[in-house]
Amino acid sequence: MEIPFTPDLGAFVTWLAMGGGSLVLVMWFVSWGLVNVKFWLDLPSKLKSFLILFVSILFSVGSYYLLQFPALLAEYDAIFKIVLGLVIAWTGSQVAYLKARNVSYVYGARGDEATKVGVWNEVPPPVRPEIDA
Repeated sequence: MEIPFTPDLGAFVTWLAMGGGSLVLVMWFVSWGLVNVKFWLDLPSKLKSFLILFVSILFSVGSYYLLQFPALLAEYDAIFKIVLGLVIAWTGSQVAYLKARNVSYVYGARGDEATKVGVWNEVPPPVRPEIDA
């Protein structure tokens, strides 16, 4: 998903409040932070959907409330830009790591581990009769 905002705190908070950004952030947290939490996994699917929607609405309303204080947003804009730059760099490093890891699985660079499927629902490597025999 493309995030259409300029790199300033006011635009980011506007995206959270009115552009669907709160749902994107909540879904990212659920898919990254709660993927292996037993409590979350044991909840019924409809309850999970409701909780995701409810928390997203809370973030949107809170972000809209925060928009009422432009002086506060301007004060923390520089810190936001620093954090945003670090998050972008970290995300890029994670994407590169996942691509490198998936290539090593396909080509068997990890030896015995090449046949294991991890916790992130990876596609198992293809069977290679000439190598795996």
